Amino acid sequence: MDVLRRIKLLDVIDAIVHDDPRSKVSTSDCVAVMLSAIFVGDHDLYGVRERLERYDMPTIMRDPGFSIQEFPEERLDKAMDDLWAAGPEKLMFAIATQVITAFRLDTRYFHFDTTSLACYGDYEIEDKVLSGEGERPPWVTYGHSKDHRPDLKQFMFGMMLTGDGIPVLGEVLDGNRRRFGREATRDGRDVRHHSHAQYRSWKLTGLD
Repeated sequence: MDVLRRIKLLDVIDAIVHDDPRSKVSTSDCVAVMLSAIFVGDHDLYGVRERLERYDMPTIMRDPGFSIQEFPEERLDKAMDDLWAAGPEKLMFAIATQVITAFRLDTRYFHFDTTSLACYGDYEIEDKVLSGEGERPPWVTYGHSKDHRPDLKQFMFGMMLTGDGIPVLGEVLDGNRRRFGREATRDGRDVRHHSHAQYRSWKLTGLD
């Protein structure tokens, strides 16, 4: 959690995601809870409260009034929807800015990589809900499988990393996409334009 505080992750989320005033807990608190569950080795939203009950969460969260009982799966699901509605790309850029600043990362060089993630199920209905940036969810379908499972549908995940190996941009892609998307084309010029336009305080010197 100290790393999350150092990069001001929760502050970034609070600034971008606008919570319903009726919510007892914020989306950033939900993210902190989900990350806590991941840190103890679990990635499922189901049973997060039960798995974290054994830990001193008020101390971890630095909030004496913190109660893990206020984070049922339904609230965590809603937080994921709110993150999508706010715009995952906008969040990623803002968080990357904080990481680069906090850890003084070397941004002279970047490299790209993609991987496929196989899915079990039919996935016959495509989700039509657009993100806050107008992006549609990735299409889970058949494509070139890096898992060597051509029999399974999949989606792709692309990532841009600094020379230190720290991810600063991520994008989830359709399962039949073979490239990282427009951010990885044109020698990174789209990344530079996007970052300069929306986050002028973050200068990608490696792309100038």
